Amino acid sequence: QISWSMDSKSIVYTSKKISGTDYAISTNTDLYEYDVESGTTKNLTEENKGYDVSPAFSRTGRLAWLSMKRAGYEADKQDIIVSDGVSKMNLTAQRDDIHVESFRWSDDGNSIYFIAPLNGTLQLFEVKFRAGVKNSSDITQVARGDFDINGIVGQAGNSLVVSRTDMNHAVELYTLDI
Repeated sequence: QISWSMDSKSIVYTSKKISGTDYAISTNTDLYEYDVESGTTKNLTEENKGYDVSPAFSRTGRLAWLSMKRAGYEADKQDIIVSDGVSKMNLTAQRDDIHVESFRWSDDGNSIYFIAPLNGTLQLFEVKFRAGVKNSSDITQVARGDFDINGIVGQAGNSLVVSRTDMNHAVELYTLDI
């Protein structure tokens, strides 16, 4: 999993830089930033001993990823973490009922759309936040129903294109007015 920075000067990638038995039993992946100009690599999530995966840059240059806190517990709650390069903020920590499956930045970079299981279905949520303000995230459920939102395809203005399925239909594309 890799993500290019908006200025193309670095990439952030997911890796488990251990081998052998340690690799097989570890539940600790980290995000590494590789600086293209200097050729140096920096571990961005060294302090977290659980999974850190799915890095993605916003158009405004913020980095988001999915993170599990605890080592050795691969079924841990998965949260969205955002970093501006100086500080990190967990956007979904306050909701114990939300385990984020996947996410996509909004086009303006001020919110993130994500998919999480709820009452036996996969639903779409939005988290809006203010950078640099601790505990300033606001989560709202965007889609409700007896169906699964399987993927977030893209955004066009005020419409979000998602893939959706239910007990009677194969996966189809839908637009949601956000």
